[in-house]
This record gives sequence, structure tokens and C-alpha cells, in this order.
Amino acid sequence: MALRPPATNPAPAAWHIGDRLIDPAGLDLTIERLLIGPWAVVALGPNRQEAGQWRAVKAPRALDAVHWPAFIEAALTAMARWPQATLLPFLNLVSLAGTPAIVAPYADGGDLRAWLLSQGRAAIRQGIVLAQHVAAAVAALHRPDPATRQAPLVHGALKPQNILLLRGVAQLADAGLTARLFPEEMAWSSTSMAPYRAPELWQPGSVPTPASDMYALGMVLNELFTGYHPLWDGQASLDWEDAHAIQLPNS
Repeated sequence: MALRPPATNPAPAAWHIGDRLIDPAGLDLTIERLLIGPWAVVALGPNRQEAGQWRAVKAPRALDAVHWPAFIEAALTAMARWPQATLLPFLNLVSLAGTPAIVAPYADGGDLRAWLLSQGRAAIRQGIVLAQHVAAAVAALHRPDPATRQAPLVHGALKPQNILLLRGVAQLADAGLTARLFPEEMAWSSTSMAPYRAPELWQPGSVPTPASDMYALGMVLNELFTGYHPLWDGQASLDWEDAHAIQLPNS
């Protein structure tokens, strides 16, 4: 079967390596890497409009007139709450094949899951710095804003895959996404969230809260310093619901 030639601005669900994404707002990126998730796709590559600097372009795999605009709103709300380096910023909003897409910095260090797989665990000093970055971002989301009367924001999907490393700084990605948009149907559909899902969230109809964020943060920080999940018992078929409910953490 012949390979499809590179295209310009195909629909996100049809993105391939070599395709070119162009928007007058400042994007001219050739896709060199693709990250495909259950609901969104991320294209990585050099942006000609920024002297070849690598960027990440995130778009929904299928345009959702309700969830995707709400995702952008949730992310902008989170950034306004904590406009610091420990929340992954959005640099631009563009339109590709009629689909709104987000341009973000390229995380040159990958995500924390990949980092742990390659490094094993963090040295004490390095781990403390990374832990401070993530904890500061979570604390800012949970802090109510009296000036705007905004209630605390809940991340809802705190896991190593949503912590990106950019020039040695741990940045929290997708802040507010799950709790704002997918409190039930999407929050826990991915098996990657099961190891960080608080016991109460296994109940039907439950939604993420600041407390469940803190539970997940504790699991992530334990992995950061030890190199393994505190409830992991070495079994490939571990029942995570039971583990969170009754299993004691590894010492």
C-alpha cells in the first residue's frame, strides 16, 4: 500500500508524520512526532514562525462542540490562577481544518513517567525541587480566588504522564481538564489513572475533589523518590480498586 503524501492542515484525527500545520496566527509546523490519546492528539515539531523552535500542538481527535471549547476555558482559567512556570502555559490558539488547537511549549525532558522509567528514581535534592514545582501548582489550583470569587479548581487527573519536564522544571499539564469536563465518563476511563485514583472515586457517581488530587499527588511523590508505586505488589494483573481500598503501602 502506498504511503499517503504529506498534507497541509488535515483534520487532527488524520494527522501523520510529515504533515504541515499552518495558521496565520504564527504557526508553520511540520509534524515530526505524534502522541495519540483517547480524545486528543499532540503534534510535535519545529515551528518555522519561531526560527524552528519546537512546539506542541494539541487538538481533539474529533471536534466536540461542548467539551473542547470548555477545555480551553478551563485551561485558561487555571493559567490565570497560577501564571507561573509550574503550570504548562498555552502560547497560542490556532485553527486547523476548522478545529481550534492549542500551541504549547515542547517539553524537552518528556513526562515524569518516561523520566522515571529511564532514571529509576530522583536523587533527594532533585526530587525535592521537582516536588516543590508540582505541589506549588496544585496548591494554586486549590486556593480560592477572593478577588474573582472563583472556587478552588480541581485537576482531576494527576499522574506522572501529566507532569512534563521543561528545562529542569516540572510543569503540570491539563490543569482543570478532567474535573471541569469529564467528572465521570472520562476521568477514569484510562488505565493510566487507576494507580492514582483515590478510594472514594471508585464509587458510582463520584467526582474528583481537592482531597482526591492530594491523594494522587502523594502517590506520584512516592514514586518520584522511591522509583515504584507505593501499592504495587509486582503482579501484572493488580486489582487497583482493591489495592487502594485495603492494601497497605509498601515500606
